[in-house]
Amino acid sequence: MWYLLPIFFGFLGGMAMFFVLKDEDRQLAKNGVKVGAILTIVWVFVIAALWSALFAYLLSNLSTPGAMTTPIPDSGLLLP
Repeated sequence: MWYLLPIFFGFLGGMAMFFVLKDEDRQLAKNGVKVGAILTIVWVFVIAALWSALFAYLLSNLSTPGAMTTPIPDSGLLLP
């Protein structure tokens, strides 16, 4: 039941689990910190991969020829 803290809250949940259980079961407390740290690192890599895929997609659309097919109409204003 205690493993739900690091699973849902990552490293902070593992630290909370450690401080609650450190006197009762030291090995379980250490394992909670390890699980929280590992899951936090996994989430950082997943989020970084998703952001890089999003930016790659957006940048690929910028360089696509014919992306802007609608011409800008001339308003007749003379801008400096």
